[in-house]
Amino acid sequence: MRFRSLLFAIVCFAVTIPVALAQTTGSISGSVKDAQGGGLPGVTVTVTSPNMPGGRSSTTQTDGGFRFDGLLPGTYHLKAEL
Repeated sequence: MRFRSLLFAIVCFAVTIPVALAQTTGSISGSVKDAQGGGLPGVTVTVTSPNMPGGRSSTTQTDGGFRFDGLLPGTYHLKAEL
């Protein structure tokens, strides 16, 4: 009985951590467009934050879209360069 209780506690703890982490992160997504509204592929988008030393970069897709997942709560700055 004691083993089952310990096993149950470990399983609950192991399930709770990923759920808690998943609820404390977010994402930033968007698209880079030209003056006519068409998507710009190949644009380097960089996201920086005081909470994220070095930042992260991504290149826009053929439709100009980009996405950064797994970001902690905070203030972010985006920079796009072609």
